[in-house]
Amino acid sequence: MTGARPSRTLRAFVAAALVCVVAAACSSSKHSATKPSTPAEVASTQVALKIGKVDVESAGPSVNVDKSTQNAVVARSQQYVATAMIAPLSTGSLGSGYASLFDDGVRLGATTTDANTLTDAGIGKTTGFDEKTTPVTISALVDQLGGIDYLATNFTVNINATTADGPATIARTVELTFAPSGKNWLVTAYRVHAVRKLPSGTTSTTANAGGGA
Repeated sequence: MTGARPSRTLRAFVAAALVCVVAAACSSSKHSATKPSTPAEVASTQVALKIGKVDVESAGPSVNVDKSTQNAVVARSQQYVATAMIAPLSTGSLGSGYASLFDDGVRLGATTTDANTLTDAGIGKTTGFDEKTTPVTISALVDQLGGIDYLATNFTVNINATTADGPATIARTVELTFAPSGKNWLVTAYRVHAVRKLPSGTTSTTANAGGGA
């Protein structure tokens, strides 16, 4: 009888170990099942706008547009790209600060009737996209005293995206005219042409405000 005791002890130990393993597995399964999922990130390739040619038209003295001013309007143009195009394709919504880019004269059109051309809010969130841009041409209009009245940026943005319905391409030609407003530059006129090739068809639209017909 003494030889049977180790066997019973071993069986009891194995049974207890199995209970612990099963309990741990159940606990792990429960924890995994209730773990919150995180939103899928959009795979994207983006590039920063770069300064290209600078043209100056002066009614008075010869004036150069200093580097800090060039950087300022290109930064505002970059903000337009980020809020109007990159944000909608990445999150499904316009980026914060889009409306504040425009002055009172063109803000209403930029956020309502012209928003379909200026932005990609109508496309919504994609599963991935890549973006390419051309160098930014800066044009300046200088008054007779040498002060800068307006600065315009011209560039194109080409995007290849993957939507829930299939591939899409967006080609946009952008002209933004800025006027000084305190320490900032606000868009006082724009002309934007957008061509979209979507699974539902191809569209070509132009939005023009603040700069005449």
